[in-house]
Amino acid sequence: MISRFDKSKIRPELMGIVVMSHGPLADSILESAAVITGCEVENSAAFCLEANDNPEEYGSVISEAVNAFSGGCLIFLDLLGGTPSNQLIIHAKRNKKEILAVTGVSLPMIISAISLREDGLQEDDLLHQIIEESIAGIVNVKARMENMRK
Repeated sequence: MISRFDKSKIRPELMGIVVMSHGPLADSILESAAVITGCEVENSAAFCLEANDNPEEYGSVISEAVNAFSGGCLIFLDLLGGTPSNQLIIHAKRNKKEILAVTGVSLPMIISAISLREDGLQEDDLLHQIIEESIAGIVNVKARMENMRK
């Protein structure tokens, strides 16, 4: 498993951003967000499941990280139904914890989370706003170019 998480750097007053994926997507998306924002993504963690990883060990590591963000965290998953999301659901049920999680992680989604998490929105409103901004980031470039020519 590839992981990017440093418990000693957690700022309790800042909501965490946790990205979970199959393969290196989680780590790479945080690196890409850092390139765009110009700095490392504070209060973040990435957990990349690799082919031969033990699902229970993966689940244990993500449980520790999610619990470490005392100010709460937003969790971004690559897809629903895979080991990362299944292990997160097991964690939530086992610990009777409500989780703020969304599937279909994308770079626009992470950029929105970085900029919106300090706006003081209620958790459900925050997640809704991140999803809305992410959807707006999905564009048919060909159609947009055709509209620009008119």
